[in-house]
This record gives sequence, structure tokens and C-alpha cells, in this order.
Amino acid sequence: MKKILATLIIGLGSLSFAGCATKAGTGALTGSAIGFGFGSLAGGDAGAIIGAGTGAIAGSLIGSALDNDQKEACNQNIDLGEKLTVNDIIDLSDAGIPSGKIIGLIRKTHTHFILNDYQITKLRDSGVPKRVIEYMLCDT
Repeated sequence: MKKILATLIIGLGSLSFAGCATKAGTGALTGSAIGFGFGSLAGGDAGAIIGAGTGAIAGSLIGSALDNDQKEACNQNIDLGEKLTVNDIIDLSDAGIPSGKIIGLIRKTHTHFILNDYQITKLRDSGVPKRVIEYMLCDT
């Protein structure tokens, strides 16, 4: 049990430093930790392993559904020609859309951003390319 617990703690610790870019990843990590805890209380070593696996699967499925909802809302904004939000830009970046295409969508939807420090930090921390952030700041 000590080896399993130590391995799980090291694994969860390293994942928490790396972060999860999606709700599916975060859900899997959280579900695994919760499942491990409940499983170990209920069934010892075997319960911990089963709980962690079950929790990871359930958390991933729930997170994936949330990711899909978020992407659909972003796509709907684009399809309707609505102005994009900071969260839409983050979602597009998370989806792997190249900088040039994101900037093209900003132009297509005639979106102009007035970003505060919090939003700029959020964009940077979310991995939005510098080129996109600079465009958002300069396109007024």
C-alpha cells in the first residue's frame, strides 16, 4: 500500500505542476484522486486501484462533456457572427487553431477587445500565442 500511495502522490504532484489544459484532463485527475481515496477507505489496496481507475474514467467523461459544451458555444458565436470573448479566444487556442486563423476570426466577427491586466494574464497563462494577444491589444 505504501508503494502505491507514494507512486500516486508523486504522479498527482507532477501532474498538478504540469496542469491540465482541458476539463477532461482536470476531471480525470480529480476523479482519480477522489476515487483513490474512497477506494482505499472501502477496500484497501485493491479498492484504491479500482477507485482511482473508475474515478479517472468518470472524471474524464464529465470533463469531456464540459469541453464539448464550451466548444459548441464558441462555434455558435462564430457561426452567428457574434463578437468573440476572451474565453472564446482561449478555447480556439486550446483547440490548436493557428494564430493567423484566430486573428482572421477576430476580424471576421468585427470583435475589438479592451483588455485589462487580469484578462491579459489569463490569455498568457492559458497558452494563447503572443501574436494573438498583441493583435487583440493593438486592434482598437
